[in-house]
Amino acid sequence: MAKKEDNSNRQDNQKTGRTDKAGNLSSTDSEGITKKLRQHSRFINAVVETTGALVVVLDSEGRIVLFNRVCEETTGYSFDEVKDKYLWDFLLLQEEMEPIKSIFYELQRGIFPNQYENYWIGKDESLHFVTWSNTALVDDSGEVTYVIGTGIEITEHKNAEKALSISESRYRELFTAVMEGIGIIDENEIIQFCNPAFEKIFEVDSGESLIGISLLDFVPDDQKELITSLTKQRQQNIASRYEVRIITTRGNNRLVRISASPHFDSLGRYRGTFGTVIDLTEQRQAEDALKDSVQSYQTLAKNLPGLVYRVLSQESDRIIFFNDLVESLTGYLENEFPGNDLSSFESMIDDRDRPDVVSEVRQAIVEKRPFELRYRFAHKTKGLRHFVERGRPVYDSDGNLQGIDGVIFDVTYHREVEESIKAAHIELEKQYKARTEELAEANLRKKAMFDLYNIFELSRNFNAMLNYQSLLDSFVLAAMGRAGAKQAALFLPLKPGQKEFHLVKSGGGFSLPNTQIIINQHSSFCLYIANLNRPIKITEAKDKFEISKESDFIENFPNGLVIPLVFQTKLRGILVLSEKESGQLYQDNDIEFLSILASQTAVSIENVRLYESEKEAMDKLQKTQGLLLQSERSAALGELSAKVAHEVNNPLGIIKNYLSLVNQNIKDADKSLGYTKIIKQEIDRIALIVKQLLNFHRPVAVSFDKINPEKLISDILLLMENQFMDAGVIATCRAEDSIPEIFAWPDGLKQVFMNLLVNSIDAMKNGGEIIIDLKRTEHTVIFSFEDGGPGIKADHIPHIFDPYYTTKSRSGGSGLGLSVCYNIIKNHNGSINYTNSKRGGCFIIELPIEQGENKYDWHI
Repeated sequence: MAKKEDNSNRQDNQKTGRTDKAGNLSSTDSEGITKKLRQHSRFINAVVETTGALVVVLDSEGRIVLFNRVCEETTGYSFDEVKDKYLWDFLLLQEEMEPIKSIFYELQRGIFPNQYENYWIGKDESLHFVTWSNTALVDDSGEVTYVIGTGIEITEHKNAEKALSISESRYRELFTAVMEGIGIIDENEIIQFCNPAFEKIFEVDSGESLIGISLLDFVPDDQKELITSLTKQRQQNIASRYEVRIITTRGNNRLVRISASPHFDSLGRYRGTFGTVIDLTEQRQAEDALKDSVQSYQTLAKNLPGLVYRVLSQESDRIIFFNDLVESLTGYLENEFPGNDLSSFESMIDDRDRPDVVSEVRQAIVEKRPFELRYRFAHKTKGLRHFVERGRPVYDSDGNLQGIDGVIFDVTYHREVEESIKAAHIELEKQYKARTEELAEANLRKKAMFDLYNIFELSRNFNAMLNYQSLLDSFVLAAMGRAGAKQAALFLPLKPGQKEFHLVKSGGGFSLPNTQIIINQHSSFCLYIANLNRPIKITEAKDKFEISKESDFIENFPNGLVIPLVFQTKLRGILVLSEKESGQLYQDNDIEFLSILASQTAVSIENVRLYESEKEAMDKLQKTQGLLLQSERSAALGELSAKVAHEVNNPLGIIKNYLSLVNQNIKDADKSLGYTKIIKQEIDRIALIVKQLLNFHRPVAVSFDKINPEKLISDILLLMENQFMDAGVIATCRAEDSIPEIFAWPDGLKQVFMNLLVNSIDAMKNGGEIIIDLKRTEHTVIFSFEDGGPGIKADHIPHIFDPYYTTKSRSGGSGLGLSVCYNIIKNHNGSINYTNSKRGGCFIIELPIEQGENKYDWHI
C-alpha cells in the first residue's frame, strides 16, 4: 500500500510542476514542461479519438481514465458515464470477471504485453466480442502507472465462426445420417470422401475404406464407356444423373442411381465431382414385382363387370380407372371428370345419398375396414342410375392411408322394382354366373392352347426318340398324366405284320387277369374304332357292342377310354385308360387331347420301328461287308503273292547285277566289298518282303530312326540304276539347300519311293525323265516325284489309294501298291497326294520334320 501512495503523490507533483530536492527544476521550467506535456497529451488524445480501434486506459487500480470514441460507439456509454469506474463492474460478463482481473494483475506486476479475447456488455445489454492487445506504462522507478488496452471488435466474425462450426457439425451429422450415399470424386475418378451410406452401398467391410480407390474399379467393363462419356460432360460443366450397375467389394451386382455435379476451383479448373448414390436394387425389384402385380390386377379388372378404380390420397385424391367401363357406367369420358379426382365424382352422386356415402367412406377409413355403398348416380344421358360400390382403404406399413381401391357396379336394372330386393339379387347372380361361365370358357380355350403346346412338345420329343421301349413308356406316362387316369394298358403287335395286339406296356399298377388278353385287329370292334379314329368311352363301346371274346378286355377298365392308334387309316395299336383318380368323367377336351396325342404317337412308333428295321438291316449289311472284305482279302492273297514276287524280283535283279560286277572286279577287294554290302542289303529287303507276306493278317511293329532324305533318295537311285538303264529312264534328284534330317522308318520310305519310281517307269513305255524335288517348309519336308508319262484320268484319281483299285489290271496290277504307300505315309503323320502336271503324273509326299522316335503297328 505504501508503494501505491508514493505513486499517487508522484502523480500529483507532476501535475503541479513541483519536484523533490533532487529534481532541481525551477518554477519557470516546470511551466514549460507542463505546456509541452499538455500539447503532447492533446496529440495523443487526437490519435486515440481518430483510430478505428477501441482504446481504454486504466489506472493502477483498474479505474477507467480514458475511453475513446470507438468505445463509446460500441458500448453506448459516454466517457463521463464510465470515468473512474472499475472495468469489471459493468462491462464484463459474470464468468469473465475473474479471468480479466487476473490479466490486469499480471500487467500490474509487469508481465506485458499480452493478448486476450472477451465480451463487453453494451449499455443496451448487447454483447460485443473484442480481441485485445494489452500493455502498461511504468514510471521511472518501474512501477506500473497505467494499463492500456487496444481492441478490435470481432463480434460478427466470431458469430460467423460459430455459425460455421455449427453448420459444419450439422452437415457432418447430416452426411452421416442421410440414407443416400454422398461422395467426392477427383478428376481421375478417385474417391476422396464418402459417407457411411456410400460405403454401405458398396458393401465395405468394417475397418476398410474406399478413400483412394477408383470408382471405375466397381463398374463392369460394359458400363465404363458410359462413365467416361459422362465425365467428359462434367468437364464441360454439365451435371448428370444416370443409372449404372456396380460390382461391390463382395462381388454382388447392384443397380444404383448417381447424381453428379462438376466441381471447379477458383481458376476454373475441373477438380472432380460432388455426387450422391442411391441403391435402386431392391427398389427396382420391388417395382418389377409391383409392375407384375399391377398388370395382374389390371388384367383381372378388365375381366370384371364393374368399374375398377384406385383413389390416391397422397396425390390430392386423384382417381385412376383400371378398365374401360367409365363411359358405359357414367356416360362421361374419363377426361371429362374435372381434375379427374374423387370429389368431382362425388358431386354427381344424388344429393339424397351423398352425405351417407361420404360418412360411410370416412368411417371405414377410421376403422380400417372394407365398405359397401349403394347410391344413385347422375348419368350424363340416362338420368339417375343405381350403383353399388365396394372398396377398402389401403395403408402403408406405418399405418398411413395410401388410398382406396374399389369397384363400382351399375345395378339400375336390379333396382327397377325396389320392393323386390330378392329379385334384383337373383338377377345380379345370373349376370355373375354368366360372366363366370365366360371366364370358364376362356380358361378352357387357354387350356386347349396349353394342351396343343404340350402336344407339340411331346410330338417333338417322341419324334426325337429312337428307342422303342422309351417311346412307349413316355406315351403311356403322358396319356395318364394329362388325363389323370389311375391305370393304363397299351396293346401293340409283338412283331411287325402280326394281326394280334398284345399287352406291351402298362401303368398305374395294372396287371393281366388270369388269361392273357389278345386283341384281333380285324375284329368288328377294332374295325369300328379304326374307322372312328378317336377315343371312345368304354360305356359307349358297351352300348354299341356286346361283350365278346374280342372285346372282353374292356371289362378290366370300367368308366375308362379306348384310344385307337391309327397310322395311314390302319389300326396300329390300342391304348386303354381306366377311370380318373378324381372320380370325374372324361370330358371332350380330354378326348380331343388324347386323340391328337395318339395320332402323333402312332407316327412316332412307325418311325422308331422303321429306324430299328433300318438299323437291323444296316447291321446285317455291315456284317456282310465284313465277310466280303475278308473274302476279298483272302482272294487278294494270291494277287499279293504276285506283288511280292514282283517286289522280290527287283532286288534279285540287283543282286544278279552286282554278283556279275563282283566277278568282274574280284581282284579289286574294296569294290567287291561294297558290292557285297549292297547284295546283303537287297537280301535283307527280300527277307522283309517275305516277312510282310507272312504277317499279312497281323500287324508288325516298326520304329523310327533319324535319316537324311537326300541320301535316302541317292541310295534308292543307285539301287535302281540298272532298271532305269533297261527302261531308258533318267532319274534326277534336285534338293534345296539345308534339307534337314527327319525321323522315319527307312525301309518303309524306301518301299514307298521305289514303288513310285517303278510306277513311273511303267507309265513311260518309251523311256523319259523322272524328276525328284526335295523342298522344305517351316515344319515339313516335301518330296515330289514327277514323270513324263500320260498321267491318270481324273475319274480314277480319287480312288488310286483304295485297296485293290488299279489302273493296270491288264498288266497284272494288284491295286495294293499305292494303298500300302498311303498307310506307310499316314503312319508317319504325313500326307501323299497325286496330281497331273504339265509333264505327266506327279506324286507329292509331305513328312513332318520334328516328331518322336515313334513305334507303331503297321499292316501290309
